[in-house]
Amino acid sequence: METTPKKVPILANLADFRTAHLQPVIDFLKAQGNVPATDDQFRYNRDGLGVYGFAQPLDTQLLQEHFDFRPWLKVWYKG
Repeated sequence: METTPKKVPILANLADFRTAHLQPVIDFLKAQGNVPATDDQFRYNRDGLGVYGFAQPLDTQLLQEHFDFRPWLKVWYKG
């Protein structure tokens, strides 16, 4: 019998509500060899929109297999 690995939850209501819930995703992508393109930090525009960029395209299928994304959290990328 084949078992499906348990997905990592994406938590809400953390101290830095803007970005802390994404840290496990960032750590996972870096562990996969994807290099940060924004000096390993979020960049915020004047409206408070934060962007954390990677040098390589995101493997959204791998992310969705590994993490339990809540319906309101979408994985956005430039492909």
